[in-house]
Amino acid sequence: MTGPDIAYAVGKLTKLTTFMTNPSERHSAEIDCVIIYLRDTKNLAIEYNGPDNDALSMNVVEAASDASFVGNSGRRSTEGYIFKLFGGPVDWKSKRQKVKTTSTTEAELLAVSQAGKESIWWKRFFDHLGFDPGYEISIKCDNRQTIGILNKEDSSITTKLRHVDI
Repeated sequence: MTGPDIAYAVGKLTKLTTFMTNPSERHSAEIDCVIIYLRDTKNLAIEYNGPDNDALSMNVVEAASDASFVGNSGRRSTEGYIFKLFGGPVDWKSKRQKVKTTSTTEAELLAVSQAGKESIWWKRFFDHLGFDPGYEISIKCDNRQTIGILNKEDSSITTKLRHVDI
């Protein structure tokens, strides 16, 4: 398991293992960057402090998703999500999407969908433990059109997503 700060880089580097028998300068440089980052941040840690006096003003569970539209040569977008409990990350993932998307909004919808599936798991886990955060888990998203589509705020949103069923 990797920390959320290097999840993307580690995922990218695992794809480079096929080149490790005869790595190019580019591959070696990318690996060196991650190793240097790990060396320079070895004293940093994720803290889990639990609730404090400010717990009433803090969301117990936070979730967010994001996507980068076609950020690589394979023409597939990268998505990720993170879940925090009392401010400390407890679940995260960064990966290339399995399908080729045609817009940023479509890539963001896929990312929110994955985070939504994960939030269902977290809700069931909390229910099993008898833990009630006091509210439904909401997922933060930074794409205005995606938020509008999901909330159905404006049914007349102009979109090229006729092929996407929500």
